[in-house]
Amino acid sequence: MKCITNKLALSGVICVVVCFGLSSISEGGEYTYTELLPPGWSSAEARSININGDVVGSGENAGIKGFLYSEGVYTLILPPGFIYSSATGINDTGTVVGWCDDGSDDGTAFHKGFLYSGGAYTEIIPPGWLGAEAQSINNSGTVVGYGQDSTGLSKGFIYSGGAYTEIIPPGFSNAGAYCINDSGVVVGYGIESGWYKGFIYSGGVYTEIIPPGWHGAAAIAINDSGAVVGYGDISTGIKGFLCNGGVYTEIIPPGWIHSYATDINDSGTVVGYWDDGTGLSKGFIYNEGVYTEILLPTGWGSPIFNAINNSGVLVGVVYDGTGEQKGFIAIPQSTLIMLNTFIATPKAGKIILQWSTASEIDNAGFNLYRANSENGDYLKINTSLIPAQGSSAQGANYEFIDKDVQNRRTYYYKLEDIDLNGNPTMHGPVKATPRWICGVVKQQFK
Repeated sequence: MKCITNKLALSGVICVVVCFGLSSISEGGEYTYTELLPPGWSSAEARSININGDVVGSGENAGIKGFLYSEGVYTLILPPGFIYSSATGINDTGTVVGWCDDGSDDGTAFHKGFLYSGGAYTEIIPPGWLGAEAQSINNSGTVVGYGQDSTGLSKGFIYSGGAYTEIIPPGFSNAGAYCINDSGVVVGYGIESGWYKGFIYSGGVYTEIIPPGWHGAAAIAINDSGAVVGYGDISTGIKGFLCNGGVYTEIIPPGWIHSYATDINDSGTVVGYWDDGTGLSKGFIYNEGVYTEILLPTGWGSPIFNAINNSGVLVGVVYDGTGEQKGFIAIPQSTLIMLNTFIATPKAGKIILQWSTASEIDNAGFNLYRANSENGDYLKINTSLIPAQGSSAQGANYEFIDKDVQNRRTYYYKLEDIDLNGNPTMHGPVKATPRWICGVVKQQFK
């Protein structure tokens, strides 16, 4: 889901008891970047992106203003009569949500939420509330956000078909709703007993979201499968988490000190960022135990990755070499398929090649190539094209067994995907050495 991320301060000294797998981080996350800075603006941040590549965000232009970026064109997002605004969410039909205020300096200025569609604005604020901010909208047009009721208490809300539903879990002193998926399931966080706690709201029922042993956590985004990501505080710092089917996975690349998990798409790919252990802020994506570091253009630094769409395209904010704050779009250099894993597993007298995709766009199929050295001549080992099984909305798992190998010799493999026009994209290499042993070592490419 393309949901906005708000960072918060959490504190506590506790032990971690969560489920996690052995992982490694690759440096293969190469992207093509587009800078986002509306003409005449001094700064910008990209906050959300839909499946069509339309982006919304905000920046500085005589005060904070919202914008929509679509097919190379910027549109100012500012409801009539207001001075400030921020565009925080967009669905796949291009409907935008956000907040605005009139800049009053008499102490009465509260934010108001809005919905923007087809050039028209609709005010989003529950009846009697002092203020509200719309944060996320699903493809059915249902909006979630948070605000202050008539007493000043912070609560979340759902807006659907002109009707509002208040969102605050029992026992919480405040709450906010931050993301909604296409099934109408809402995630958010609030304060209970002095600690931030995440929650899911579905069909009138609240479920607490906090990894076992953690004192504080914020649920930030949810995909259409119900997988939730967020971050929280443990004794060693702030770390991200994934909650999928009631199972929690700690999301932090190996060697990193802190991490935020900020969004998850419908393929289960998580995006996040923060401290890599050297004091530098970096970004990463995570899928099924594999971390990939997101490479930035030369001179860029301190990135914040806010969202990922179902094509794997990322948006966020970065400082360029001159110190200017800009938004960005990051498109994977190979967009025909989004490859999750490519693994070579040695066995006695054979090597098992396995790969999985998160999505496949106009993909005809795959070829496999083998060489005796990393930079040697790679020869195709499959007799015919391995047919594509995935789609733009769903990936697939593949396996090929190479028996034309000798024990104790190392072999190198590359994976080639072919689009419907015959254009190839190569991945790898990975290597494996078959032998008669009880244990084997896998190598995987990301």
